[in-house]
Amino acid sequence: MASLQTQVKDLVCILYSGEAAFIFRNPSPELEKLEEAPGSFIGEAYIPGIMQREYLETAKVEDFTAFWLK
Repeated sequence: MASLQTQVKDLVCILYSGEAAFIFRNPSPELEKLEEAPGSFIGEAYIPGIMQREYLETAKVEDFTAFWLK
């Protein structure tokens, strides 16, 4: 479940030590690197299997991308 404003190619993010998923949008699709994108917050999401840290306990390091929120 996610906000009605969620679109294809939005980012599903699990913030480190968080228990919820969040949806962010990159406002500039021409940016090549995720870390260059300021992004915008769309809302929270409920995704079975990744809530309450289930996904974080089994995920591999290469499944994650670090980025800064501005």
